[in-house]
Amino acid sequence: MIKVSGISKSFSNVKVLSDVSFTVDEGDIYGVIGHSGAGKSTLLRCFNGLETYDAGTINIMGKVVNELSRKELREFRKDVGIIFQSFNLINSKNVFDNIAFPLEVWGHDKSYIKERVDSLIDLVGLNDKVKTNVKQLSGGQKQRVGIARALALNPKILLCDEATSALDPKTTKSILQLLRDINNKFNITIVVVTHQMEVVKEICNKFILLEGGKIKSHGFTDELFIKPTKEMKILIGEEELLPITGYNIKIFFTKEITQSCLITSLARQLDIDFSIVWGRLEKFRDSVMGSLIINTNEENKIKILKYLDERSIEWEIDSDLIQIENQNEDSK
Repeated sequence: MIKVSGISKSFSNVKVLSDVSFTVDEGDIYGVIGHSGAGKSTLLRCFNGLETYDAGTINIMGKVVNELSRKELREFRKDVGIIFQSFNLINSKNVFDNIAFPLEVWGHDKSYIKERVDSLIDLVGLNDKVKTNVKQLSGGQKQRVGIARALALNPKILLCDEATSALDPKTTKSILQLLRDINNKFNITIVVVTHQMEVVKEICNKFILLEGGKIKSHGFTDELFIKPTKEMKILIGEEELLPITGYNIKIFFTKEITQSCLITSLARQLDIDFSIVWGRLEKFRDSVMGSLIINTNEENKIKILKYLDERSIEWEIDSDLIQIENQNEDSK
């Protein structure tokens, strides 16, 4: 669906994208996350030709974006809708006319436009706002109009550029649910640019982490949050303040394990003591997953690891602690 290969881009000798490569499959809700200035929005604008790029290729639905003529690019954009952070609505028009605008530009007849716009208004839940001027709408309602307008030409891909960053948490959740419904109902591939971790966890099945124009992490959302890279830990502000004695065992909770009483069963069946020193369980789309770190001694460590292995539960020993212990042994 979307194949990004070695994309680099500079503004006035400042490199904003550097050798960026990843693939978005049909039906994905794919996140592009990072701090401000990471190159996220620039990358998204390269997808539909609003920005050019210096090196690499972007192949979308079999078309190389930077090889398209102006006429071909105009036709191509019918299949790639975009939602903006600032809504980009026409303030002099009402809800119906804003959604109808791209259909009018492409010369569709009035009967089709009315049928299409009415169906989109119903989809985004604005049936009581059809003739309301968009200036009178709330932020969430404006974004619903923006989503309906982006869908007007039946695109196969929907680009979302910080679509919820100007909205309150409750409205953000409702907009994200709408995007999920659109993805499920029409199988539209969605690319979400955001700096909000909650957005990625709520709707994205995969994502990349951009930092300084480079990809620092990439993969499936649940896996990257359960086993975060160093760069991911910095972004989400996760700091594991662990004991420097004993053994710190990190246990990974998949969606199946979170439904069980693993920790209480472990303590009761093995009849041992241990300390819970860190933990995090979070909701990802429709599942709850996370990890927990327990601290114990050498004897109990062997029993615990055997118990976990017998139940095919993933674990790891904190590597930083092992390195400290090795250094202490070397200094003796």
